[in-house]
Amino acid sequence: MPVLERKWWTLIAVCTATFMLLLDITVVNVALPDIQRSLHSSFSDLQWVVDAYSLTLAAFLLTAGVVGDMFGRREVFAVGLAVFSAASLVCGLSTSSEMLNLSRGAQGVGGAIMFATSLALIAAAFHGKDRGTAFGIYGAVLGGAVAVGPLVGGAITSGIGWRWIFFVNVPIGIIAVIITLAKISESKDPTTRRVDWIGVISFSISLFLLVLALVRGNDDGWGSTKIMSLFVGAAVLMTVFLLAEWRQKDPMLDLTLFKRPAMVGVSATAFTLSASIFAMFLYLTLYIQDDLGYGPLAAGIRFLPITVMAFVVAPIAGKLTVRIQSRYLLGLGLLLAAVGMLLMATTHPTSGWTQLIPGYIVAGRVSAWSTRCWRLPRSPSSPSSAAGWPRGPTPPSARSASRPASPHSERSSPARSSTRLSRSSTPARSATRPSPKVAASWTARSRPVRSARPPRASRSPRPARPCSTPIASGFRARSTSC
Repeated sequence: MPVLERKWWTLIAVCTATFMLLLDITVVNVALPDIQRSLHSSFSDLQWVVDAYSLTLAAFLLTAGVVGDMFGRREVFAVGLAVFSAASLVCGLSTSSEMLNLSRGAQGVGGAIMFATSLALIAAAFHGKDRGTAFGIYGAVLGGAVAVGPLVGGAITSGIGWRWIFFVNVPIGIIAVIITLAKISESKDPTTRRVDWIGVISFSISLFLLVLALVRGNDDGWGSTKIMSLFVGAAVLMTVFLLAEWRQKDPMLDLTLFKRPAMVGVSATAFTLSASIFAMFLYLTLYIQDDLGYGPLAAGIRFLPITVMAFVVAPIAGKLTVRIQSRYLLGLGLLLAAVGMLLMATTHPTSGWTQLIPGYIVAGRVSAWSTRCWRLPRSPSSPSSAAGWPRGPTPPSARSASRPASPHSERSSPARSSTRLSRSSTPARSATRPSPKVAASWTARSRPVRSARPPRASRSPRPARPCSTPIASGFRARSTSC
């Protein structure tokens, strides 16, 4: 019987944990009406069931990556699994809205730790073509968790009760922890990192104040002193966070990343879709169950058009990214998001659920289209990645291993071939770059030659050489002065 390699055990553990934490984002929506009736929750309490998880997940994600670099990603990943599983148990045992919301916040902390170290563990375990296969499986798991969440949540809630959407995480988490500690290899970042406490505190409190103001705005009045104070406090702390990240040498969030247009575009697209299409699932669930009178399973089934469209469009979008630039596809995704929201806005008090189907179809295309266009970053050539990918300078060996060969160095011409052949027997100076005088003589005889520089890791310090050195056997030997 063949023995499963350690790297595949890593992929199994990471995908299981990631599926579990992303499923918990969507599976809870379908159970919210049952939770409201069981715990006698208000609408604000229901909002916090979703927001408490998302808030802590966002606040601790970057910091968890740094902690994984410092203490070892395998150990930190196992801790995240344990925290998530224990918090899930408390969620299922909750007897009040406050207890549920606090345990959901703890779930978000565990989810942030797992999500921050998952890509780094895969990058450390896989190399070459296997790494692409592993990332493909990982991406499919992400899309599947988001797509099947409403249906799974409806089935569990209708069959055995809403508490079991949390209880099922406990045995799965325990098995994943055992696999992690027994089968996954440890990896750390060789560079010294530190926790950005100013960034963590200011960012977390700023997000909390902002979410609190948005949740309480309708009840307390948007122009009330309390709500305006929360908005001002959130803005001040966010300003402190940005200034701290700009001035620090090792920030939690490297703001120079936003100098890249691709980073700005992807971030803006992700924010827009999360604030529109994905935010609507909470209110659509309440509309289908409370207003239209469907049960949890029936509500989950009525989200199937989105799930089906996501699975149909995802492979098509993946193929299009090879032929069409991702920015055009993302722009089309934003346009479809606007159309889908307008179609769903045509509902009225006497509408049936079928009124939502056109918007569902367009929204399903958007979710699949955009997640396929948000390509995973190029995988690092060394396992020195933090929260996904490396920060700071990449080691020379990693740079040379990941750098594609220059097309100029592969062109076949007699001059270039003779130059490459003769360099193996010449000193290191001529193996790197010709002197200005020699380059000028080459220009006079033929068009300039771009020499293929060897990998930096193999380059040695320049030794002293004689004042007369043969440059290449394909040209007349020249003498250069030292």
